[in-house]
Amino acid sequence: MKLLLIFIFYQLIQLISLPFVGLYILLRKIKKKPVFGSFRQRMGFVPKSDASKKVFWLHAVSVGEVLSMQRLIDELKKQHENAFCYVTTGTLAGKKMAHQQLNADQVSFMPYDFLLPMFSAFGRIKPAAIIAIEAEIWPNFLILATWKKIPMYLLNARINKRSEKWLQHLSFIFAPLYQTFTHIYTQSEQDVVTIQNMFSIDAAMISFLGNIKAFNVELKKQEAEKFLEATLCKEGMRATLLVGSVHPGELEVYLEVYQSLKPKYRDLKMIIAPRHFNWKEDLMHKIEQIDASYVMWDQERIIESIPQFVDTVLAQHDILLVCTIGKLFNLYPLADIFCLGGTFVPVGGHNLLEPAVWGRPSIVGPYHANCQDHADQLQHAGALAKVDNLKDLQNHLEMLLEDHAVRKTMGDNASAWLEDQAREVHGRIKHFLYWV
Repeated sequence: MKLLLIFIFYQLIQLISLPFVGLYILLRKIKKKPVFGSFRQRMGFVPKSDASKKVFWLHAVSVGEVLSMQRLIDELKKQHENAFCYVTTGTLAGKKMAHQQLNADQVSFMPYDFLLPMFSAFGRIKPAAIIAIEAEIWPNFLILATWKKIPMYLLNARINKRSEKWLQHLSFIFAPLYQTFTHIYTQSEQDVVTIQNMFSIDAAMISFLGNIKAFNVELKKQEAEKFLEATLCKEGMRATLLVGSVHPGELEVYLEVYQSLKPKYRDLKMIIAPRHFNWKEDLMHKIEQIDASYVMWDQERIIESIPQFVDTVLAQHDILLVCTIGKLFNLYPLADIFCLGGTFVPVGGHNLLEPAVWGRPSIVGPYHANCQDHADQLQHAGALAKVDNLKDLQNHLEMLLEDHAVRKTMGDNASAWLEDQAREVHGRIKHFLYWV
């Protein structure tokens, strides 16, 4: 009954908002701007699947979630010889990455979560099972699957600190939707408790799986190593600090600490990779205000050899500013110390698995709620340092720059921790796919 009421209420809200949504889409088309991908696919006219096979509909929003499905799909096809893996994504970058990196049989945009587009998509995809990644709670999508008796699985489920409070207030809406899943697999053991209590999930319907990105990141590293010659990270060569996924408001912290350390460590270099590029001009302006030379690597610059390019730039300049998509992963092996962006401003941080797989010691600031579990585990493993302020950051960096042995030990600890995570997740994934 609750699900039916949510369904009716959702349709009424959509009917009211439809003219405004239609006008917004029309204006974007008039201005020749993309309408969040293929309009045809967004309206439910997605490519058809192979009805003679067992169709698994896998859905993820953006690049990070899409890449986490790489080994999942490979394992799925090993377990089910007749599997047809149909992947839908929510962003242009996600769809492009799915085409390039996934062994999927079909890739499409996720239709708008209006009743007719979603109903059309179900008729064309004809899924035998649905696997959603992280937090894809779309009412029509979930309710239609429930009424069609299609088993649904939510992987990498988590509740971050920023959304916990408002989800708690709206649990009367989200609880029936979360309860539609056949089984929920969480990133952490704490997420099991949080989700179970918040949405009244039966204990038999939820379990700890681990982060499937750990399962995939080792494969990503193996593929990168085929063309990436990590020659810069050797004892006795210049020290390089990598600051990844930087947000507005925290660049000043890293520039100030770099200026403080530079007189003592003349060969110290820094690579800055912002999370987004819409503030590129501001980035450049702030770097130009300090006594340091820099080079910007943008999307127009085609690089054949990343190590050779980075080596050449850092031999002649102090800072490399990276404003191009998808290059951060290949920069970890070229650095000695990694600082996680989004942790010196109240964003909450990002991925700590990637620096760990490359065996790099990491430092996070006071705002790391989005990666709290991994930060705690890496700190316990002796692979990560948590700092509270600029002075604390400077002290930890000085300690690591002074002692190569400590850096190496922390890096080795990070690699060992990641290997353990990947091995455990792999085992649980195989068990899950056997029963799917």
